[in-house]
Amino acid sequence: MKNILLIILVTISIISVGQTIEREVISSNGNFYSNSAGQLSTTLGEIIISTVSSSINTLTQGFHQTQITVTNIKDHQTDFEMNVYPNPTSNFITIKVKELKEKTSFSIYTVEGKMILSNSLTLLETKLNVVTFAKGNYFLKITQDKKIIKTYKIIKQ
Repeated sequence: MKNILLIILVTISIISVGQTIEREVISSNGNFYSNSAGQLSTTLGEIIISTVSSSINTLTQGFHQTQITVTNIKDHQTDFEMNVYPNPTSNFITIKVKELKEKTSFSIYTVEGKMILSNSLTLLETKLNVVTFAKGNYFLKITQDKKIIKTYKIIKQ
C-alpha cells in the first residue's frame, strides 16, 4: 500500500511541475498592418503552420508575433510617480501624479518635434482634450525646473 501511495504522489508531483515551451521566432524582418477591416502581422523566417477559420476571420500561418506598444519611453527621475491613461486614446488623456512638486509642467510634441500643447501641472489629476489632434504618435514630456523627468509616447487613434 505504501508503494502505491508513493507512486501516486511521485506521479502527481511530476505532472504538476511539468513545463510548457513557448514557441518563439527571433527574426530579422517582419511588419504589422492594420486598417478598419483587420490586422496582419508578418515575420520573416517562420515555420509554416496552417490555421484557417471563417466567421470573423482567423488566419495563422506560423507563430504569431504580437505588436508591442511602449508608452513610457524615458524615466529620467525614478522617484516621481505618475500614470498617463488611456493610451491609446481618441478623446482625452489623464495625467495623474502621486505628489505634485513645484514648477512641474507638461508639453506634448509631434514626432517631428513641434510643440503643440504646454502647461503647468497644478492638480494631482489633469485631463487633456486631444480630440483635435490628428491620428498618430505624440510625445508627452514632463519637466520640473526646466529639466525633463519623464517622457511618454501617446498614441492618438
